[in-house]
Amino acid sequence: PPDPILGVSEAFRADTSPKKINLGVGAYRDDNNKPYVLSCVKQAEQRIASANNDKEYLGITGLPAYNALAAQLAYGEDSLALSQARVVTSQSLSRTGALPIGGEFLSRWYTGNGGKKIYLPAPSELFKRKKHVAFFDVAYQGFASGSPAKDAFAVRLFVADGHNILLAQSFAKNLGLYDERVGLFSIVVADKDEAKRVDSQIKILVRPMYSNPPLSGPRIVKEAPRSETNGRPHNHNAFRIKKPPGKDVRIQERLVPYHLPDWHVLFHGLSPEKVDRLKNEFSVYLTRDGRISIAGITSGNVKYLAEAIHEVTK
Repeated sequence: PPDPILGVSEAFRADTSPKKINLGVGAYRDDNNKPYVLSCVKQAEQRIASANNDKEYLGITGLPAYNALAAQLAYGEDSLALSQARVVTSQSLSRTGALPIGGEFLSRWYTGNGGKKIYLPAPSELFKRKKHVAFFDVAYQGFASGSPAKDAFAVRLFVADGHNILLAQSFAKNLGLYDERVGLFSIVVADKDEAKRVDSQIKILVRPMYSNPPLSGPRIVKEAPRSETNGRPHNHNAFRIKKPPGKDVRIQERLVPYHLPDWHVLFHGLSPEKVDRLKNEFSVYLTRDGRISIAGITSGNVKYLAEAIHEVTK
């Protein structure tokens, strides 16, 4: 069967309707629904192209400077765990690639709780009491509040509370690097000596998976913040989420009459049957669980979309 998310775009491309709308895969778009590349990414690519870089293999765990930047973005520049060298990092193929690294590591070294479902009224306290290990999946850092630091609150809280966590990161969303597959797997451990042992085990896991990761994406991530600071050393505020110029204002004006919130992704509660009607009757494509990527809404199609949703829900 088609992939529940990527299959939406495949069906959209096959549709010949001039009114078709793709609300499936979340990706930056301008108000003409064209792919939008961030200016800091364009500038970073220009500097990289003129730097006469080589094409040598990276090490198994990736580009060290990129790993350090990504870890600081997640754990904080003042992280005690980082300063004590207790964070083991490995560049990954986006967060999709980071998750199996963590999964393989846990399958070998952590017995778990037998797969029991648990309710978490106070997660950090409960994890500590039950001796659980937390594995954070951070795909949208910067999207919730606009601030990467604020969005990393839960990760930093757990580390500050003494947890040895696992973390999967991605720069596909907050820098729009969808095709670069650039991410990071990291794990916080007890001390520097344990970090060396864990680093060795991570390399053993990664080597047969893909040997070593690609280099172009990490170079962009490393250079992009400099584009926001006129070449000065990186500033994590450069990862604040910024919408394509003018689009947010125009869309907001059109959204208000239809009471559609200005979010990156919206779960609206439409049934799978209503989603199918949107596709079959109006050429509006979204996942069957009702997930809408707001990036696919423009000032030119929002009225048609609102009318289509109204028609299938009345």
